[in-house]
Amino acid sequence: MKVDGYVRVSRVKGREGDSFISPAEQRKQIEGWAASRSVEVAAWHEDLDVSGGKLERPGLDAMLARVEAGETEGVAVAKLDRLSRLGVADALKLVERITEAGGTLAAIDLGLDPTTTFGKFGTTIMLGLAEMERDRYTEGWKAANTRAIERGVKVSRVPFGYQRREDGGIEPGPDSVHVQRAYELAAGQGLSMAHAYLVEHAPNRVWNSDTTRRMLKSRTYLGESAHGDLVNIQAHEPLVGL
Repeated sequence: MKVDGYVRVSRVKGREGDSFISPAEQRKQIEGWAASRSVEVAAWHEDLDVSGGKLERPGLDAMLARVEAGETEGVAVAKLDRLSRLGVADALKLVERITEAGGTLAAIDLGLDPTTTFGKFGTTIMLGLAEMERDRYTEGWKAANTRAIERGVKVSRVPFGYQRREDGGIEPGPDSVHVQRAYELAAGQGLSMAHAYLVEHAPNRVWNSDTTRRMLKSRTYLGESAHGDLVNIQAHEPLVGL
């Protein structure tokens, strides 16, 4: 097996003590693991004086690119937190990305070892945790959106004619009269007249036949607020009626 070694240190100078693992020590641990498993370290990638709180790092990006291009079979790190210090969830995302690209991960501190049955089992557990974390986040996000929609909060961008209140809801704004007049013109004289009116009276926006049509078809102006399959038909004050 050929893997790439990855080394990261937030700050190199002035660091010492048991909690600090120098770049040289990280390499030594990875090389020791590789030698004991007959694994070849095909390339080394380093991010020195770079925080693990940043997901975009030159060394990490280069290593992930090699995994995704099939140029290496996996990644080896002395400690899992060398990949990410943003928490378990973000570290697991990187593990998933490596695995989905067909690569493997060796995290020496956790005993994650793609060359052993137990090590593979540990990776499977981590991937399961990643999926559980993603599901938990999705459920939490959906629950938060549900509560917001029920309260009348506008989750997406504030539509033309409305303004956002301090509580997150929306209310008619100064341009609401233009929305109402555009609806009247469209109903009585057609889309082109509504379009011409908006171009003249709301020049700070780009209006064409498509944007005008989308505005006239939006159920937001009936007082509805929606996000995905979540709908509140009395979320805010309507500007027009059915």
